Amino acid sequence: MRPFFYDRARDADHALQLARMPDARFLAGGTNLLDLMKSDVLSAARLVDLNRAGLDAITETADGGLDLGALARNSDTANHPLVRRRYPLLTQALLAGASPQVRNMATNGGNLMQRTRCPYFNDPAFPRCNKRAPGSGCAALEGFNRSHAILGASEACIATHPSDLGMALMEKTEMDARTGRAVNGNLAEYHVPVNADVGGIDIIVVDETDPYINSLGAKGIGEIGIVGVAAAIGNAVYHATGKRVRDLPITLDKLL
Repeated sequence: MRPFFYDRARDADHALQLARMPDARFLAGGTNLLDLMKSDVLSAARLVDLNRAGLDAITETADGGLDLGALARNSDTANHPLVRRRYPLLTQALLAGASPQVRNMATNGGNLMQRTRCPYFNDPAFPRCNKRAPGSGCAALEGFNRSHAILGASEACIATHPSDLGMALMEKTEMDARTGRAVNGNLAEYHVPVNADVGGIDIIVVDETDPYINSLGAKGIGEIGIVGVAAAIGNAVYHATGKRVRDLPITLDKLL
């Protein structure tokens, strides 16, 4: 790992002050950032630790909602009495989204601020990745891309966002009934969760070579790990509201 400076922010203002220094990155749960730094995928001259910045409270709002602190741990959020009682879907999604070890470290803010990426981004042995090295190209275009984007892609990148929760609650393809074509076939109109920075994701490849599947001869589990999450969230909504929603995304208007 490359050497770096470590600073601990006293509060939010102090964190913003430290973040103005050259090549500084925020550190919250660190469930993925440090791994990427060890692999030389990302680098930082300075890490600004936010864990004592006082942004981890979960409080009621005046209109009866909840204010979830960006630094509240996923496990604390999932098991908070008010979250479990008022927003059981959120509890179910968090408990289904990662291992207990990751949930104990990961924060709400870090969970939402995941970055669109793929195996080529995570492995610097592949030099062509526009997200890691802008202008270098996209190796996935002609490589292993079975699990990559169908909608919202471009010549620069065809990676997908890793959020299973977003798939269940936000993403929807609008179809033109006259032509059968998607009318929101780009990320300007196709609503996905925020994808500014990286959270943890494991890449699992089947340990055998298949010369027919792609030029790399590699198989990954792809969507298999998340296809059941949307159904689980649908069941959680049904148990919480008594309303069975059978098409995605699950939005408030379908529960009224």
